[in-house]
Amino acid sequence: MSRRSAIKCYNIGLQYAKSGNLDDAIEFLKTAIARDPKYVNSYNVLGKVYIQKGDVRSARACWRKTLTIDPKNVTASQCLSSAKTKPFQIQFRTLLWLIAVFVLLVALVTNILVSCHHITDLKAKLAKTAMIRTDTSSEMSSMD
Repeated sequence: MSRRSAIKCYNIGLQYAKSGNLDDAIEFLKTAIARDPKYVNSYNVLGKVYIQKGDVRSARACWRKTLTIDPKNVTASQCLSSAKTKPFQIQFRTLLWLIAVFVLLVALVTNILVSCHHITDLKAKLAKTAMIRTDTSSEMSSMD
């Protein structure tokens, strides 16, 4: 449990986070926390990684832990207050996707119904044409 080894793990985790390798970043940041539970930078970055993964609840827990260690930590305070708006944005985005899917489904069903209507009309016209040809054929054979 040394600050030096915690900082090494923190730096590795930070590099993984910057490169987008979030799972490895989480692993190293958690190791940094295990080696020095009072090193608040690890909690702050871990919170940001969780946000990138869409895990708002875990991110908020990290920043709350930072604030228990360092109540005046500006980074944790700002991240915690901005994370409150994220669920609404996620819900709004989800709602937009659902509306888009609904509109596409309505368009698809409408297209199918219109196609069925056209097929029915076409069958009726073909049947009518076939009846006319049959009637015409029988009239011609009766003339013979």
